[in-house]
Amino acid sequence: MPLNLVIPILVSAATVAVFVLLLRRIAALLAISRDAEVFRRRIVALGQELDRTLGTILPQVDALRRGTQEAATMAEALDAALAALVRLAEECRVLRWPAGTDAARIAFAAEIERADRGLQVIEHGTVILASGPEGPRLAEAHTSVKRGYLNVLHAQESLARQAVEIATAHTTVSGSIIR
Repeated sequence: MPLNLVIPILVSAATVAVFVLLLRRIAALLAISRDAEVFRRRIVALGQELDRTLGTILPQVDALRRGTQEAATMAEALDAALAALVRLAEECRVLRWPAGTDAARIAFAAEIERADRGLQVIEHGTVILASGPEGPRLAEAHTSVKRGYLNVLHAQESLARQAVEIATAHTTVSGSIIR
């Protein structure tokens, strides 16, 4: 084969190879960006659902804490909130977190657990209040409701803040930064 035919064929083959490699890299970057955007949307949605769940129960607990709601009426709402938190904690656990967000994932999950423990403490207080206690048991019930309320309130605020911070961190699945 003459040299004047081989050189253009080799140049064309090299150009095609570079073009294929470039297309593969672009496809990989698009996949990373898509995964990052899906993660951002899911973490924001998870934060909003947590805020909605806790925001539904907190006014009722506040009313109980202030003495304007009966403890016996709280059981159903507390059970629903606890069940929702278990579901949302599982959703957080199975969420595909980007590389480099281990600390954020652990902190976010810890706040969900904090809210869950707070609701359990409230439930403990409402059970005592519903039984009509006197003396030290009444003080224990009020303390449980107040302590649980504050834990859930602070967890709600922290979860909302963390969800926004995580979503705006711009960290992708590969660990690289997209700005």
